[in-house]
Amino acid sequence: SLRSLSTHGLRSIAWESLSGRSISQSTQNLTEEDSIAIFHRICEELSMPTSFVDYALRELLGVDLIQGNSTSHSTPPSTEEMVSFLAKAFRLCTRDSKLVILALDDAHRADEFSWKVIQELFLHEKNIFFIGAVNNSSSTGLRVDPEFWAHLDGPCRAERRFNVMKLGNLNREDITTMIMKTLGIRRKDVPDDVLDGVTIQSGGMPHFVNEILENVKKQMAADDDFEISDMTFDSFGDLILQRLDAFDLHTRNVLNIGAVIGLSFTLDELVAVELRTSDGSKEAVQKLTEEALEHAIEEGILESREMSDEDSDEEEGCRYSFCHEVWRGTLLNLMLEGRKRDLHRIIAETLEETEIE
Repeated sequence: SLRSLSTHGLRSIAWESLSGRSISQSTQNLTEEDSIAIFHRICEELSMPTSFVDYALRELLGVDLIQGNSTSHSTPPSTEEMVSFLAKAFRLCTRDSKLVILALDDAHRADEFSWKVIQELFLHEKNIFFIGAVNNSSSTGLRVDPEFWAHLDGPCRAERRFNVMKLGNLNREDITTMIMKTLGIRRKDVPDDVLDGVTIQSGGMPHFVNEILENVKKQMAADDDFEISDMTFDSFGDLILQRLDAFDLHTRNVLNIGAVIGLSFTLDELVAVELRTSDGSKEAVQKLTEEALEHAIEEGILESREMSDEDSDEEEGCRYSFCHEVWRGTLLNLMLEGRKRDLHRIIAETLEETEIE
């Protein structure tokens, strides 16, 4: 869902616009109180009624200011009203910007509400440049209004306000350039057999090409006598296995747990699961897990992003995900079915007991 992404980005932009502080200086330490203050400031400038503010705080920021009561006595605003509010808030927070770039990764996973917000912004704002990445270029699978899609694909495409770019696999020239830049060599020094090997083993997938070349780069750094002509081409699957096998047992276990949890996970979730199968103290387990996550990030297996208040009640923290699905898929395929079943059971029990979402 892009709702969490949108509101997190909205708070960041709002903080910069309304407080005069830069995002890099402020959002890392943005507290719940800061978020509520910013939200109230936005609502005041938009003259929103108190009942709406209470509902929006609960739905968008997960904050309930009415103690002991999860619902407001007033009629909840409609979806259209919520969409209109977010669009107006976004307009307020970007009013002094000549150009706003809104990049939406995996937009095919956006829910219907998020698409309504995107539609509202696209139709009425003139200073936003949208970039959306999807797994296909048609409306199939997108939870978008058919009339809006027809408008995009028809009049907007004709007016060059909307365009579709199909990104295919890298060709030999692209891969040659990557070899030159990654390994720091000249074009004439790229052997044809090396180019053929990288092309065949990667299938032209940018991430796979990068993994192969980074592995070669490490070999060159470790061995002064290593020549590019010495490159050997095991299957990409073997390369992935070699990378994973190089990790210590605890890091490998952390990655296994993360893979079973799902597309993304937090430190707290990992530690809670590990404590059910470990005799160590929480502090010791957390320290080892943090080290494992840092190692995996350094090796390009995981990436992290700062959590927004919708993700966690904690003021600080990160959500981790695999840099590419191939890493998670390989870990799951390598695990014995019995081990996967056990982890699924432990994770389910842990999440239920700790109410981690």
